[in-house]
Amino acid sequence: MLEARDLGRLKTWTQAVAAGLGGLAAAGALDDTIAEWALVIALVLTWVPGLDYARLAPRLLRGDPTVGAARGVKSSESTFSSSPASRQTLR
Repeated sequence: MLEARDLGRLKTWTQAVAAGLGGLAAAGALDDTIAEWALVIALVLTWVPGLDYARLAPRLLRGDPTVGAARGVKSSESTFSSSPASRQTLR
């Protein structure tokens, strides 16, 4: 089971904001440049946690206990993981 991480949550919010700004730009209520930059930020924040999950998922799903052992971290942690107290399990 993969856990939601802070960067993944931030990605979701930036996508929602970018969609809203894109709608406002399409309606003419906002400059297109602002909406374009919001979309670029959302795109970057979509790729980064996606690549992190892709890197960890195969080993986590196989139950490999050595994931992250070289760095001294738990198997469910990654570069972008939040503190264990703030994690939520995706089901």
